[in-house]
This record gives sequence, C-alpha cells and structure tokens, in this order.
Amino acid sequence: MPTRGDFVKTFPLSGDPTASPATYKQQYTESRTKQVNVGLNVHGVQLGLTANSDFTSGIEITYTLIAGTDYALFYANDCDGPLLATPAESPEMSAVL
Repeated sequence: MPTRGDFVKTFPLSGDPTASPATYKQQYTESRTKQVNVGLNVHGVQLGLTANSDFTSGIEITYTLIAGTDYALFYANDCDGPLLATPAESPEMSAVL
C-alpha cells in the first residue's frame, strides 16, 4: 500500500446513524509544460528550434462512503492517486478530523 501524503479533506459521517451511502465527487487536474530543443548543423550553419507544449489531463473520482464513521482523504505519497482512511485504520487521523 502506498504511504500517505498530504491531507486533502474530511468526510465527517460518524454522526449519521442511518448507515446509508453518501456519494462525493472529487476532481483532479494536472498540467505540465514540456520544452523540446532541436539543434541542427547544416553546411556550417547552426539552426535551432525550441517548442513548448502544455499538457493537461483530469479525472473525476466518485466516492460512495457508508455513514456511521468519519473518513479522511489523503494524496498518495509514492504514486498518483487518493487514499481514504478511517480512525480504525489510522488512529492518528484524529488530528485532521
């Protein structure tokens, strides 16, 4: 399992005794700029070209959580993606709830 990174948000559902599902949506977007340099020497003439490209991608993740416990959402430390935790799985989580 990946290690937990930065805290994102809480889902405080422990006060809901219905045990019914609660649905949340979270959008993630990542943007990067890539620079490409090309150099050419033709018959003693130096030519160069630099190009920048912007790349953006995104995803929406839907969480269906059962009421009756609190949840905390964290970014994963060693890879891309979210991690959900509950107090039973992570007692130190009380610091963020």
